[in-house]
Amino acid sequence: MNTFNRITDFSIVTLFITNVWIILFTNILTFLSYLYPPTTNSQLLRPISFPNPFKIPLYLLLTITFVIIIWVFNTVKNHSNPNQVKPGETRNLLLKLFFLIILLYLFFSKLGSYPMAREYYPYALRPDKTIYNLVVFSYLLSIAFIIFELSIIYRFIKRSLLISTFYFLLIALVIAFFTFEARFPISGHDYSFFFGPILEIANGKTIYTDIPIQHGFLSILSMAFLYKLLSLKLFYLPAIIWLLYIIQYFLTFYLILRISKSIGLALIGLFSIINLNYFSLSELPVSYPQIGPMRWLPSLLTIFLLYKLKKIDNKILLTAVAFLSLWFIDAGISLVLGYLLTIFIFCLVGNIDIKRAIKTILLLCLNLIIIITVINILHLLFGYKLIKLGNIFHTLQKYTSLGIAQLPIPNQTYFWLVMLIYFASLIYFFKTSYKNKKTIQVGDASGRDQSGWQSWKGSHQRAEFFQPSAGSSTGGKETTGRIHFDSTILLFSANLMFFTSIYYLGRAHPHNLFNISSLPILTLFLLLGNTINYLNPLKKIILFIFIFSLFIIYPVLMRKISLSEMIIVKLKRLTQGQIFKTEMDEILTKRYSKELSLINKYLKESGVAIIHNDDTYLLYLTKKKNLLDANPQVGIDTKDDLAQAIDNFAKECPEKVAVDCSVFAKCQQYVGINQSGFYPGSLILLAVEKQCRIKYQPVECTKQLCIAQKK
Repeated sequence: MNTFNRITDFSIVTLFITNVWIILFTNILTFLSYLYPPTTNSQLLRPISFPNPFKIPLYLLLTITFVIIIWVFNTVKNHSNPNQVKPGETRNLLLKLFFLIILLYLFFSKLGSYPMAREYYPYALRPDKTIYNLVVFSYLLSIAFIIFELSIIYRFIKRSLLISTFYFLLIALVIAFFTFEARFPISGHDYSFFFGPILEIANGKTIYTDIPIQHGFLSILSMAFLYKLLSLKLFYLPAIIWLLYIIQYFLTFYLILRISKSIGLALIGLFSIINLNYFSLSELPVSYPQIGPMRWLPSLLTIFLLYKLKKIDNKILLTAVAFLSLWFIDAGISLVLGYLLTIFIFCLVGNIDIKRAIKTILLLCLNLIIIITVINILHLLFGYKLIKLGNIFHTLQKYTSLGIAQLPIPNQTYFWLVMLIYFASLIYFFKTSYKNKKTIQVGDASGRDQSGWQSWKGSHQRAEFFQPSAGSSTGGKETTGRIHFDSTILLFSANLMFFTSIYYLGRAHPHNLFNISSLPILTLFLLLGNTINYLNPLKKIILFIFIFSLFIIYPVLMRKISLSEMIIVKLKRLTQGQIFKTEMDEILTKRYSKELSLINKYLKESGVAIIHNDDTYLLYLTKKKNLLDANPQVGIDTKDDLAQAIDNFAKECPEKVAVDCSVFAKCQQYVGINQSGFYPGSLILLAVEKQCRIKYQPVECTKQLCIAQKK
């Protein structure tokens, strides 16, 4: 009964705080939007913006305010004899259950319908719908069988390093099987924002200084290095993405297993994330590089490093945070902010003092400066320019203040589950930190560090001591701030989840809920892992059945058609043979063989201007340098983008250029490999002609491209 009471109290507090937060957020946002209606910036070349300058700041400020309120509440409560049994507590159980039901009803009413429930875009609905039931049944049965078998194998293996390694390799192979896409398909539009910058950097242009980047920083530089110096085939980037998916999902499994000590929970957590983050999407996820591990893996790696290094201010961890924050800029900002918020909360509960926190933050900044300096030095050594750091935030500005591709967040959305998980994790952390907080001896008279892992209440759960390092000025003194280490991992994961979820706030399309789902699901399972050891075997089985139904069966039924079609496509591609050979070279050669011949016939120079919807892929085929400082050209969204793109082009004003034939009305509008709904080709040509004071006229055309010459 005591356990049930505690769970009920915890649920009531969490739901109450979450509901209040949702009500405040939605109403304040509506009020601010009414007072200051959004306006479209005149800098934009197309009307695709839905700017709301209040959405993200309100999300951050309101949540940080709630963090402080929860801390104050827990501080007051724990200083007022929290172990005192209140009279009539048992009699109040029915009243608590009544409030719990009311709060649950209020919360579920704000979720709305399941994201993209029963949608099947971009697939066509089959006349015979029984195949969907067959595929879904086989899929669920396979997952249940794998979980059952892997659980049995885990219980029978000897806990030796060698056998454990083989078991983990088996887990990695299972992940590889579920996430493998034969022949490595790509989305031409999404990959062009990676291929384009890689080609430009390989041809001597400097990232951000000469060429704008929509995604990534170190990720793009790394791929350009592999392409230029190691001759990696460009279209094998999806294979790298696939390997990163394996690492990301394996780290998720590993962290849940280590925190929960439960193989059943870890396996269900693994397949829950694969199910929601991978198979719930509309198309093959490897085809979209920006939504997967390229964006989220750095956060998972940082959580893993914290688990291994055991100290939040470990110097290796600080270096890793600084380095990984530059991998993907927007996700990197979330990583740094998540780390800083964790430090801030540690200060609140007394796990580290202010002096130590400031030292940690300064070391993080120093690491960032050193890494950026080293990158710039390497650029100079290899003949590149210095990176203009200010341009890094140009893309962020386009997608925040200008509101490009932003979508308003609905009042009813499953995103509120993210906030529920966050507040639940935060409340659990505060409760655990105060429960385990006591004065400890850091070092002995000899200055040796006596901190480390200790057993907690005789269980296998462990606590970390956050103490000054041995030999420091405070060494040998007592300090407070012992914290249950598993809840530290939970807090860090929750803070990273909180900031990375801004990705959905920026563009609140339902499919982005699945894109951001890996960290929320990980955080939830870490929360369950912190408490599961208190349950007896029967209750564990009931819990496993419940979460399997909630995170695997229910989502599968809601996305049945799309998921079935995705699996059918995957299986069909496997049966076509040559599964490890990329298909893109064949597709490009077949589609653009005539255009390639035409370009080689007329444009003999090493540097050419190709004004075309598929400029990235034509430049790849011709192996020529790009006179335009934009690749892909569909990334030109503003007047400033256009001016920067044609600056060097206008200095040369070449005799001949290659232009999309639709610009000259020599062919109908067609869907290219890029598949972009907007292409600024006409705007680019007009701007170039105006700058050069010339006119280009077509001299020879195919059905997709014209060669134009100065008039």
